[in-house]
Amino acid sequence: MRVIWTKEALERLQDVKHYLEVQQYSPAAANDQILRILARESQIGEMPLSGRVVPDYKHPKIRELMENPYRIIYRITDKVVYVVSVVHQRQLLPEAKALEESANTAIHEEEGK
Repeated sequence: MRVIWTKEALERLQDVKHYLEVQQYSPAAANDQILRILARESQIGEMPLSGRVVPDYKHPKIRELMENPYRIIYRITDKVVYVVSVVHQRQLLPEAKALEESANTAIHEEEGK
């Protein structure tokens, strides 16, 4: 299945990178973490149901994979999987409505191509 990273998810990746660069004073560690998160794309595309249903949302099409300490949250559709956010496991999750809006924006952008 094709995997598309939403604008929201890409912005969260930038936030993670910036935070790790500042917190750990190590661009190398930040880059390693980002690469580990991005590497999960193949698993999401090949086996979208391998991630667990996000307990907070209880929706079978909204799932997550862990790349400790981050949660990669994605939404499954018939043809595409949309990565909608990347969140530290200690952070509060975005509201379901915000995730849905992020995915819908990506869907509309994709349809416009």
